[in-house]
Amino acid sequence: MLENFRVEVAAPGMDKKDFKIQLGNNLLTISSLKGQQEENKHEGYTIRKFSYQSIHGSFILPKDVVNE
Repeated sequence: MLENFRVEVAAPGMDKKDFKIQLGNNLLTISSLKGQQEENKHEGYTIRKFSYQSIHGSFILPKDVVNE
C-alpha cells in the first residue's frame, strides 16, 4: 500500500496560490486560470493587451491511497 505520492506541475510564471486543487471520489483535479492585462496610452489611442494561461488536469487515484 502506498503511504504517499507526489505530483509536480511545471507552470512557468505561476505561483502555488494560482492553483485550485480538489479531491473527491478518488479523483484529484488541479486547475488554474490566470489573466493579465496591459494598457499603454498614447496620444489619441490606447493599446490593451490581454494574456491568459490555463491548466487543467485530473488523475484517478487508487482507492487505497485516499482517506476522505
